[in-house]
Amino acid sequence: MSHDESLHALYSWYLASAFHYEHDPMMHGPLLFHLNALVYALFGATDFTARLAPALAGTACVPFAAVGFRRWLGKSGALTAAALIAVSPGLLYYSRYLRNDIYISLFSLILLWAALRYRETGTPKYLIRLSLGLALSFACKEVAFIHGTVLGAVAVLFAGIGFRKSRTLACADMRWGDIAVTLLTLALPFATALPLTLIGADPLATRNPALQRIALTTALSLSSVSWLIAALWFKDRPAFAAWIKAFSLFWGIQILLYSTLLSNPAQGLTSGIAAGLGYWLAQHEVQRGASDPLFYISLLLLYTPLLLITFFLSLRRIREPTTLVLCLYTLGNLLIYSFAGERMPWLLIHITLPLCLLAGPVLAAAFEARTRLRLLLTPLLLHLILNSFRAAGPLAESPNEPLFYAHAGPHIKTALRILDARHQHAPDAPVHIDPDYTWPLAWYLRGYPVHFSPLPVPEAAVRITGPDREALYREQGWTPRGEFELIHWPRQHWHALTVDNVSKLATRPRVRRKFIRFYLFRELPPLTPADFPQPVRFMLLTREDPP
Repeated sequence: MSHDESLHALYSWYLASAFHYEHDPMMHGPLLFHLNALVYALFGATDFTARLAPALAGTACVPFAAVGFRRWLGKSGALTAAALIAVSPGLLYYSRYLRNDIYISLFSLILLWAALRYRETGTPKYLIRLSLGLALSFACKEVAFIHGTVLGAVAVLFAGIGFRKSRTLACADMRWGDIAVTLLTLALPFATALPLTLIGADPLATRNPALQRIALTTALSLSSVSWLIAALWFKDRPAFAAWIKAFSLFWGIQILLYSTLLSNPAQGLTSGIAAGLGYWLAQHEVQRGASDPLFYISLLLLYTPLLLITFFLSLRRIREPTTLVLCLYTLGNLLIYSFAGERMPWLLIHITLPLCLLAGPVLAAAFEARTRLRLLLTPLLLHLILNSFRAAGPLAESPNEPLFYAHAGPHIKTALRILDARHQHAPDAPVHIDPDYTWPLAWYLRGYPVHFSPLPVPEAAVRITGPDREALYREQGWTPRGEFELIHWPRQHWHALTVDNVSKLATRPRVRRKFIRFYLFRELPPLTPADFPQPVRFMLLTREDPP
C-alpha cells in the first residue's frame, strides 16, 4: 500500500474502531473515510477491504457510461466508451487504489449526465440529481471546484451565445442558465476562505472559536446570497422548488459528513467550508509533483495516444451539442489541471474520463464502417490495453511506471513477517520507528505497541530506522535483519515534454534509443547515487533481550 493510501486506510480505521475523525484538508473530503469505515465495520480492515469501495466506484463508472450516455453517444458508442473506461490504464489503476479520485470520476459522470438531461428536457428533477453529483464531489475532494467551474463556464457560454442570437432567453438557453445558477449558488458558501483571507483571518485555524464563528457567519451570509440569486433567477418557475430541494440535499450531505455525523459540527464545518479551499489554494505556490506544464499531455502520449487521436477526430462531430459540451469540458479540465501547481498522476483520470466518452462514438463508427482508419486505431487500442495490463496487472510493481507516485516498495511485507515473528516472541515489547518512516508502516502496525519517536525507546525489541544509522545501533547491541525499500519515487524527467528533452530526442540517436525502450518496455538505466529522487529505504533491527 502506498504512502497516501496508508493514511486514508488508517484514519478510516480510527473512525471505524473508535469513532474518531476530524476533517483535515490535506487528506481531502470526509466521504472516503466514512465509506471505508462502513466497509471495515462490515468486513474487517485489510488491504483488500481498504480498496473495496474505490473498486466498486470504478466499476460503477462502466455501466453508468454505457446506459446513461447512450442517448447521446449511440448504443455502440456508449458501449465502446464504457469499455475504454474499463481498460484505460489510469482509470483502471486508480480504481484499485485508496484515493478520492475514482469517486470523483463517478460523480463527474453523474454531474455531466444530469446537466445534459436537464438541458434536453427541462425537467426540474434533473437539477436535484445535478446537486447530488455536485454534493458528493464536494464531500469527496476539492477538485469539485474545478469540475463545477468548468461545467458552469460551459453553461454560461451556451446561454450567452443563445441570448446574443435571439436577444431573449429561449427555453433551451434558459436551461443552460439554470444549470449555471444552480452550480454557483449551491457551491457559493464553500468560497468562505476568500473573504476570510481578505480580512486577514487564517482559514486554516479551524480550532479557534473566534475563527469558527466568523467562518460560519460568512458561510450563512453567502448562503443568503445564494437564495437571493436563485429567487431572482427562477422567480415563480417550478424549477425554483427543485432548487430548494437541491440546496437542502447539497448542504444536508455537507453538514452530515463534515461534522462526522453531527458529532463535531463547529470545527468540522469550519474546516470543510474554509480550510478546504484555503489549504489547496496555498498548495498552488508549493508546486508539489511534476514541474512540467505539459505533464498530463506527456502522460496521455505515453499511455493513451489513442484518446488524443480520437479527440481530434471527434471534432468532426462538433456540431452535435453533446460533443461540443464534452470537448469544452475536456479542454477546460486539461487547462486548469495543467496550470494548477500540484500536478500528480492520479489527476490524469479527470482528463481521461471525458476523452473516453468522446472516443466511444469515433471508435465505434470506424470499426463498424470498416474504414482504413482502423489500420491506425487498432494498434493504438492494443497499445492502450497493454499499458493497462502493465499498470494494473499481476506484475504491476515497477517503479518505472509514471502512473505510480510514492509507490510502496515490493518487499515491505517481507519486513513485516520478520517483525511479526519477533513480536510473537516478545508481544509486550514495543516497536520503535523513526518518524521519517511512519507511512505506510503505521497502517500495517496499527495493532502493535508502536512508538513513532526520534528519541530512544529502551524497552523496544524492534527498531526501524535509516540505513545510515545501522553502525550506531550495531554498537548498541542491535542485530540488522535487512534493508528494505519503503517508497519509490517516479523518475518523471524521462517523459517530460521540455525543450531540453525534445532537443535531445531530435539530435541524439542514443537518447532516442533509450527513450524508445522506456516508451515500449519501461526500461530505465540503473539508478545511481547521483539520481534524484532516491527510493526511501529503511533498516529493520531486532534485539533479542530488551531491557
